[in-house]
Amino acid sequence: MTLKLDMSKAYNQVEWSFVTRLLEKIGFSDKWVNWIWNFISSISFSFNLNGEVCGCLKPSRGLRQVDPLSPYLFLVCAEGLSSLLCQDVTNRQIEGFQYNRAGSNISHLFFIDDCLLYSWPTEKDSRTTKAVLDLYAKVSGQIINFSKSSMCVSKSNKREEGRRLADMVGVRLVDCHERYLGLPCFTSMKRSLLILATVCGTKLKARMLGFYLQEGRKFLLRLFYMLFPRMR
Repeated sequence: MTLKLDMSKAYNQVEWSFVTRLLEKIGFSDKWVNWIWNFISSISFSFNLNGEVCGCLKPSRGLRQVDPLSPYLFLVCAEGLSSLLCQDVTNRQIEGFQYNRAGSNISHLFFIDDCLLYSWPTEKDSRTTKAVLDLYAKVSGQIINFSKSSMCVSKSNKREEGRRLADMVGVRLVDCHERYLGLPCFTSMKRSLLILATVCGTKLKARMLGFYLQEGRKFLLRLFYMLFPRMR
């Protein structure tokens, strides 16, 4: 069972106290925590009316998306959700996905606000996942848009059973998640590498146009070649 989450206005809803508590839990010193608090709480907004700047509005939550530090602070928030899921996996409340018998147990994949959750298609896993998401939304201020989130189950499960599990979590049931981070969710390893190489190759070509020196272009090509294994 795979659950794809949609975060509603991800950056705008983050509670500042949640960020600082997580930083303390991770092990940041009080000096660093105070710096971060001053950074996120010093924001204010003014209004431009007919060419005149007036008013002052100070928010009580949220991260500024234009700041380069905000994505890293959002990753700290995602670490809170990751810890809750890992705790339930350790306690056998959620059964993650194993690629093989010797592989790690994967319960989730995060990239900023793009989230994929993996579990077995059982009532226990569905109820536990819903409880974790509700708890995370309560303490972090994040709002999970369940109407835009989706769940898919394997073809071996009956559609009626999949719809019942989706209703428990409060999301819609789909046949297959089409893409995650621009790549197909379900395809062969070779095809995934080919698609990834094509996308990266296009971006590499555009980046190389900005390099006038031949050595700079050679460096990018060597780096690109090292990132991908040989595809047979």
